[in-house]
Amino acid sequence: MTVRLRALRPGDAEHHLRWRNDPEVVRWAAAGDPCFGPITEQAIGFSFETMLGLIPREAAVFTVEDLAGGDVIGMADYRDPDPYSGVATLGVTIGERAFWGARLRQ
Repeated sequence: MTVRLRALRPGDAEHHLRWRNDPEVVRWAAAGDPCFGPITEQAIGFSFETMLGLIPREAAVFTVEDLAGGDVIGMADYRDPDPYSGVATLGVTIGERAFWGARLRQ
């Protein structure tokens, strides 16, 4: 399986809403953190306004797509970059269960 990261688009909100209201995705993505989900459609709308306006030097959110079918399968983000040490916090969530356990092709 080959994937790509692309810029977040407003239409990706529907996927985030579904994933963040799936108890298994929430459990694996955020160790059950109640801030991750469940979440309302209105809250996702506010969240997306923020994510679409992030300053890339500070943080960014990307969409993970399966190249074979073009399916949106997850999200990836980075935050808290430290330019002096070259370290940042990275998060990757594969929200589509059909892709859990899939092997990426290198």
